[in-house]
Amino acid sequence: MDLSGPIGLANSLDALSERLLGNLRSAGAVAAGITSAEGFEGDLTFLQRQRASGENDTMAFTYRNPYRSTHIRVTYPYAKSIVVAAHRYEKPLEPEVDYVAAYSLSDYYAELRSMLYDASRLLKDNGYRAQVVMDSNALVDKAAARRAGLGWVGKNSLVLIPKVGSNVVLGSIVTDAELCFTDSPVRSLCGSCTRCQDNCPTGALQQAGVVDVSRCLAWLLQREGSFPLTYRETVGTQIYGCDRCQTVCPVGGRARRDSKSQLEPAESSFEPKTLLVLTDEELLRRCERFYVPSRSANHIRRNALLALGNKRPITDQEVELLRRYSRSPDPVLAEQALWSLARHGLALSYT
Repeated sequence: MDLSGPIGLANSLDALSERLLGNLRSAGAVAAGITSAEGFEGDLTFLQRQRASGENDTMAFTYRNPYRSTHIRVTYPYAKSIVVAAHRYEKPLEPEVDYVAAYSLSDYYAELRSMLYDASRLLKDNGYRAQVVMDSNALVDKAAARRAGLGWVGKNSLVLIPKVGSNVVLGSIVTDAELCFTDSPVRSLCGSCTRCQDNCPTGALQQAGVVDVSRCLAWLLQREGSFPLTYRETVGTQIYGCDRCQTVCPVGGRARRDSKSQLEPAESSFEPKTLLVLTDEELLRRCERFYVPSRSANHIRRNALLALGNKRPITDQEVELLRRYSRSPDPVLAEQALWSLARHGLALSYT
């Protein structure tokens, strides 16, 4: 996209706003909009209520400091406008990647970050400050996306973009430019549909639009320590993330694969038996896009061992891996391996 040179003092901020959004869409963003840097008071109340009820479990992120996350000026006092963009992704068809959620299969955030950095240069060329903010507890990104008119918050609690759905990653540019806002609300198209709620395997979406984090498999797979017994069978063979509430959503249908968002063949296998024989360094490199607590390779191994407990059928090689890990000095790994062996009737006792 052409970002060369300042727009010129004679042109209005409206023209700058239009060019910013046009450049983002030309670069591949499926939606883009602009909103003010004022606080998101409704979202602040929601986060505080969730934290008080314990429904955030041990998740920190925007729950750590809800006021900061819903008031961008705490971090960037100069902020006057927030430019928001969405980048679409899809789940490839290769069977070996069924163990992880679609959003973790390629670095979609890096692709969107590149678009936003390019757009931020346009602001800087015209004398404004501009900071890219992505996947950060400095900003509740779905609140900014909703208010900027990109979409509505669906019953799965995610931003749904018309004709696209929720298979997107979000990112923003915070700037001191007083841009033209696109704050027209987008009407919800969820209607009476409850597919996401009905298909959540743990019932984490009992209240439309609200996730009970303490039940959400995506969070439980990231949570440190032993995986809760209550949900071990429910998680199936998933190792990272959960997007069932997205895959059943009729909004947007299935995204088409594009050439920029392909997995590198060497990084395509997340089969448990593959992960469990890698060194710490190899494992963390293979899963570099995952959120891994304390960057602990054993956390990924825990999930892989759990997946083997639910895998049907299981091979002799996989049984041997479980037996080996049942003797691990790490108590979490040893316990998880024993549980998985017991699931296959291969452990004499399990308590």
